[in-house]
Amino acid sequence: MKVLVVDDDALSRKMLEKIISTLAEVTSVDSGVSAVLTFSQALEKSTPFDVITLDITMPGLDGMGALQEIRKIEKTKNLSKDKQTKIIMVTAHSEKHMVLSCIKMGCDDYIAKPFDKDIVLNKFKGFAAAKSSEKSGSDVEQKVQQIVRRFKEGKISLPVLPRIVQDVQAIIKEPHSTMDHLAQVIEKDALISMKLIATANSPVYRGAEKIQSISTAVQRLGYKETQSIVSAIANKGLYIAKHKQFGKLMEKLWYHSLASAYGGRAIAQKSGYGDVEKAFFMGLVHDIGKALIIKALDEITPTNKEVDETELIAILQDVHTRFGAVLLKHWGFADEFSQVALLHEGQDISDKTPKEILMINLASNLARRIGYSLFDMEIDLASITSARFLRLNPGLLSTITENVKQQLSEARDTFQDF
Repeated sequence: MKVLVVDDDALSRKMLEKIISTLAEVTSVDSGVSAVLTFSQALEKSTPFDVITLDITMPGLDGMGALQEIRKIEKTKNLSKDKQTKIIMVTAHSEKHMVLSCIKMGCDDYIAKPFDKDIVLNKFKGFAAAKSSEKSGSDVEQKVQQIVRRFKEGKISLPVLPRIVQDVQAIIKEPHSTMDHLAQVIEKDALISMKLIATANSPVYRGAEKIQSISTAVQRLGYKETQSIVSAIANKGLYIAKHKQFGKLMEKLWYHSLASAYGGRAIAQKSGYGDVEKAFFMGLVHDIGKALIIKALDEITPTNKEVDETELIAILQDVHTRFGAVLLKHWGFADEFSQVALLHEGQDISDKTPKEILMINLASNLARRIGYSLFDMEIDLASITSARFLRLNPGLLSTITENVKQQLSEARDTFQDF
């Protein structure tokens, strides 16, 4: 913590320096003019003071004048309140009536002369604790930077695509495969089989008779729909974390991905895109980069340590796309999947943007619109560029949104125990 002590009285200045030197790096000056100059120079060098003490009564530019000048400089720099230097006014008992004026001008606290060592120390311990808390918040950024660096160096262990997903994809690609072949592959995984049958019997898909076998479930669901559901069930295992806070974020991220998958499918249907189940899977994996980063953080963060969630979400939003694109390429997906992961946030969308990217950009925003997101966001879907290029009018978007909300409401019950 850096502190600037400002007082024209040498004895008071030295006494205050001595009290707080055990907690901070202290610089001292003897006038208001010197205080403003020293503050400004430190700010220009990106080494600002955390706290400044200003004696109210000084010849020339007094403490109140210096306070005004410092706040003016911060305003011209567009510094937010949390980035501004804390300013403590130093006052004699006879000057306490001036403190209210100082508070209105932007000071944070005051201390009285003669100094009470315990009171002064307690105030500065509070500032030091707040500073320490800020550093622990930026610790999130340092950890993510470490993960990014290791990722670029190829030192991050990428998760393996669940084997059942690989096997199902292989069957789907085989020209002469049948539903029986698909059922045989799924039956090898008892857990997936159980969950697929439960899904086929859920309100979303339920028919006249209760499904009791994989072959019947596949027949009811259909070839491509079965692939989508198996992929969703298997991928949910990638959204698990030991750390309680990360676990909650993973759950939100999973439901955002699932909402985007249903949204992608609905948008594909309404916009005339041929392979609606491919759109479903693209929606399911478009944000997989965020899951990868949270997984990496989960491995290096003590389970009893909370992180600054707002900062983490902002950082995830900045860096996740590259992670997702590389992971999907590592899994062997076609380039169009990597491009969706890389560009789905809507950067540089134009009439030349591939339709898959437009659909998943809109689907992701739709998921946010209906409340499935890491952050709250009011969104007018009709105003989104991707909706315009897909030629989806407000009425159609409203219909899609209501359908997806209904599907997600039912799907939450289906998937919540998986």
